[in-house]
Amino acid sequence: MLLGGFINSYGQIITITEKEANEPLELVTLLSESPKIYVATNAKGQADLSGFTDSEKIAIQTFGHKIVVKSYAQLKADNFKVAL
Repeated sequence: MLLGGFINSYGQIITITEKEANEPLELVTLLSESPKIYVATNAKGQADLSGFTDSEKIAIQTFGHKIVVKSYAQLKADNFKVAL
């Protein structure tokens, strides 16, 4: 339990939820061309964005939802929370 708190406190963990149901979305893909990196959310709708800190455009996409493009700075300003 303590380790999970440590990771969430110091890592850049994003949480992605479904807007209508407010449920976590699994397998949402986050992609950046520069630097070239991608991650997918887990069952809790979470993914580590540590490698995206220099990204100006991060595409957030999953089946059945509109693609959202935000910068790392925008995601940080939104407290690393996105509702699709």
